[in-house]
Amino acid sequence: MTEAMLNRVLTEAEAQKDGGEFKLGDGRRLTLYAGHAGVSLTITRIEGLKLVDDGTVVARNDKGDRFFVALPDLFAVAAEGSTTAAASRKAGFLG
Repeated sequence: MTEAMLNRVLTEAEAQKDGGEFKLGDGRRLTLYAGHAGVSLTITRIEGLKLVDDGTVVARNDKGDRFFVALPDLFAVAAEGSTTAAASRKAGFLG
């Protein structure tokens, strides 16, 4: 993955920069897919992301765990959740 691709993902996920880290919009989470030397890694429930100058991506999940991955090893990202009205609508009858 390139830095431009990662920035596009952050834009889609409504990420806002906060002290060097991009924090995702309310209800948004990312799943990162990485691979290196034939070994794959899936990192779920990411709510914060930072790209370090040396090409390292530091990802933080909703429990506060941090993951360190080389940017070229990322090959896909899934953006989950939304802040649209349909996503925040409660089950039941509207009245």
